[in-house]
Amino acid sequence: MTNNNSTADAVGVVEAYMQALQIKDTDTILRLYADEAEIIPENLPSLRGRDAVDSFYASTFAAIGMEVNVEVVST
Repeated sequence: MTNNNSTADAVGVVEAYMQALQIKDTDTILRLYADEAEIIPENLPSLRGRDAVDSFYASTFAAIGMEVNVEVVST
């Protein structure tokens, strides 16, 4: 059974994240993470906590440009 509100919420989070990536909006991205979030970037050690996540996105955005197009096709 699918909970339509939960599905819509999940899709909304993904869409907010992708939009924030497109415009390099680290504040919005950080609001999507829990305080003790952990990310595991490809070919890099894992990073834990908002400060580490913030530093990761700041350095990534400074180093590269990106164009993001995402379509949620299944939940």
